[in-house]
Amino acid sequence: MNNQRYRWGTALLVVCGLWGPKPGMGKGLTVEEAVQLAFKNSPALAVAQAEFRRAQLAVEGAEHRYVPLLTSNATYTHSEMPSFQADGAIGVGVSDTVAVGAGIHHTFSVGTAVGVDVELNGADRSVPQTSGTGAMALDGTYGVTARASVRQPLLRGLGDDVGEAELRGATLAQGVAERQQQQVSSEVVRDVVIAYWTLWVAERSEEVTRASLAVAQRRLDETQTRVDAGERAPFDVLPLETDVASLQEALTAAQATTFQTRVEMMRRMGLPVGDIVTTVEAFPTVPNSPENPETITQWVEESVAFSFEVAQQKAAVETAKNQVLVADDQAELRLDLSGWVQLDGVGAKDPTDAFGMFGRGEAVSGFVGVELELPLDRTEQKNEAARAKWLVVAAEQALLDRIRNVAAETTVQVALLTSAVERLRFAEQTEKTAKRSAAGQAARFEAGDATATDVILAEQSVREARLRVTKTKADIAIAAVKLDHLRGKLADKIKTGAVVGN
Repeated sequence: MNNQRYRWGTALLVVCGLWGPKPGMGKGLTVEEAVQLAFKNSPALAVAQAEFRRAQLAVEGAEHRYVPLLTSNATYTHSEMPSFQADGAIGVGVSDTVAVGAGIHHTFSVGTAVGVDVELNGADRSVPQTSGTGAMALDGTYGVTARASVRQPLLRGLGDDVGEAELRGATLAQGVAERQQQQVSSEVVRDVVIAYWTLWVAERSEEVTRASLAVAQRRLDETQTRVDAGERAPFDVLPLETDVASLQEALTAAQATTFQTRVEMMRRMGLPVGDIVTTVEAFPTVPNSPENPETITQWVEESVAFSFEVAQQKAAVETAKNQVLVADDQAELRLDLSGWVQLDGVGAKDPTDAFGMFGRGEAVSGFVGVELELPLDRTEQKNEAARAKWLVVAAEQALLDRIRNVAAETTVQVALLTSAVERLRFAEQTEKTAKRSAAGQAARFEAGDATATDVILAEQSVREARLRVTKTKADIAIAAVKLDHLRGKLADKIKTGAVVGN
């Protein structure tokens, strides 16, 4: 509910303050304002942030996988054991035993497992006597036992190849999630800026068409006045009327295009899509295109370093190598060395006797053993190891393919940027020439040396040249933004206010 209120409140603020209802009214929306709104409302960015946090938690969990384990227990046992007596009668012996114990165990990532266990126990027993004499109670007995044990794999499970496989995988996943978060942030900026410039083109195109319509309407009115005064032939009005009607149609289409791009802009910023009129205010600063191959090579390297797809595939390669380590380990024989040392103490009547014997070390036991596990057919394990190695080969080739794709895409964007910069220079020259030509044709028309069609064609050339200049400026900005996105520079430019269009 609060989020919805915020969105509607932001939309109201936008309508009332940031954007005017028509071009030229109010303050235009800047690129930073558009990006800030998109960041606040982007579901994709929220998802990426959540995935990154999940990856962080997975790493934290894997780092604490090998921790000491404390165990404890307490038991009470009551036993009644029947037995035959010397006279053939059956007697029942009774035993009550209480035991408490505790231990601490720890397994290390290299496979070594150690543990220490301590147990204290006490028992009361009674044994049956000959018939008619009942049972005889014995004095209580007490015991204390401590055992230290160790188990060490010698082949399978030795080393941290398997023990830290989960941590390595979680760390790789965290790196991918972090890169994805950066990528999504850059994509949000890229998409908003592209939508921004698309709207800028639509609004400027609408302005050019509206201005052309005003000029055409004024010329029609002036010509009609001269026709009414008998200074021009009635036929001179017809081409001008056709031109006005054509421009009215073009203006209607331009207004529809502007509205569509405004709706798209609202969607990119995560605001409610409705009949909200948006006016952007931006004038492009033409970025420099690379002038030498070294710069292009540097930009390609930056794109490869930033690319989420490349980072994701690099992680896939490392994951495959991790699987090879695990598969090779599982293909080994299992040969474990184990041993333990145990110290006991017992006492009757007084528990301190048991601790005294325990402290003097009068009863020490020990064990050392080797355990071998050898499958009679190891084909499955060997095949799994071989499959894991082929997975590495496939992942490395996929990585090479993605690097080439990113390099090609970056090179294409450089070419598009360079081409757009060149096209802008020629488009501006064309616009200047078209304006001079239109002015000359208008003067000739006033003097009666040119037809209305000549004037219309000249004005149409001016309008088309202006539209090409507008479109080319946006092409430059969009190509630069896409290139900055590929190189991972958009986020920094947003922070420093250097995004194309300010």
